[in-house]
Amino acid sequence: MTAKPAVIGDLELVGRIYDAALQPDLWDEALAAFAGRIGASSGSLSLLNVEERVLGFCKAYRRSPEVIATYRDHYVRFDPYLEKLPEEPQTRYLSHLLLPEADLMETLFYREWLQPQDVHYQIGSVALQGAGRVALVDWQRSRAAGPFGDAELTQLARFEEHFKRALVINQKFWDALSTPQAALDMLEHLEFGVIFIDERYEVSYTNPKAVELMRLEDGLLRRGGRLIAAESVQTERLNELLEGAVDTGAGRGLESGGAMWVGTLFDRTYYVLVSPLRTHRADLSMTGRRVCAVVFLSSPYQPYAVSVQTFRSIHGLTPAESHLVGELANGLTLDQIARRFQVTKNTVRDQLKSVFAKTGIRRQAELIRLIRATPTTFVNETILFGTTKPNPMEQRQDVDRRLSGRVTVQADS
Repeated sequence: MTAKPAVIGDLELVGRIYDAALQPDLWDEALAAFAGRIGASSGSLSLLNVEERVLGFCKAYRRSPEVIATYRDHYVRFDPYLEKLPEEPQTRYLSHLLLPEADLMETLFYREWLQPQDVHYQIGSVALQGAGRVALVDWQRSRAAGPFGDAELTQLARFEEHFKRALVINQKFWDALSTPQAALDMLEHLEFGVIFIDERYEVSYTNPKAVELMRLEDGLLRRGGRLIAAESVQTERLNELLEGAVDTGAGRGLESGGAMWVGTLFDRTYYVLVSPLRTHRADLSMTGRRVCAVVFLSSPYQPYAVSVQTFRSIHGLTPAESHLVGELANGLTLDQIARRFQVTKNTVRDQLKSVFAKTGIRRQAELIRLIRATPTTFVNETILFGTTKPNPMEQRQDVDRRLSGRVTVQADS
């Protein structure tokens, strides 16, 4: 009889998740740690192209490479759950609520792939999604063990954001951090700012793009070794994000970081994404202390396509709210949007109020500014699935369109 995974404390569980962020071979340990907490017998992390039914990267706990290979080569085409995955903002799911058990048991997928593994119930999260692609983290158990329920969903809700943050870091950094020189080369040439924060909450490294974006001191500043915002009210929120992320990265907290914008002038705004980082490597730090958090810094005028999908993922918008955001960014008025989607103007206003509440802003102009400052590179399919980046000419044309006010937003299909 296979032993059950040990149940570990919250801090140790979060630590294992962020260990896997920089060392993908440790994903099985992170999956096992959460499996022990919810009584699962196995778990997996998968990156899939849902539209084309293609499995990319996959790490698993108690699922053999041979079993994963049969899914990749054949059974992914018959997986009934891929057609029923929840859409944001609802990202967590229970398999028996997605598909009735009686219907599942009649499928070839169940008879030939799930049942031989003694798998009947699943619980999971659509950790990241966009353009027909998803990152799934899920756990399984037998029919005899019974279905997962509200108690397990509550546990997943507590740690879901940590899995999401770790995935973003994982996909961005894992190849580049194999050696100190590789890490330095990668960071020095990125087209967005990267700032490492050490265990004492002090800046330990800024890449050249971050130095450039901070030069005017109208968004982020460095004072006494620490990172602050140009506006004091923004500094308070920034400190909360940084201290929470560092404490998590150092193994003494449970916060997952977050996103915000900083800036003093309408046309000079910067988008900040803060995430815990767990590594004992001193070579990533100029201070010699271990790095515990990473800050991504971008500007509306960087050469990235504006993506409502990324904006939606970060702020937890509904599909209707994300469509509204896309149309506003493309220059439509509330009246035009109401006519386009055949709803009342009051409905559109209610959706806009909800977007304001979720993003913490109060005006449409600020909303457009925030969208343009959201870098798709942090969480979209380019990072997760290795799709080709735009060539330099396309990027330059995109910048020119933005500066002239003619911005085309990639809205959800």
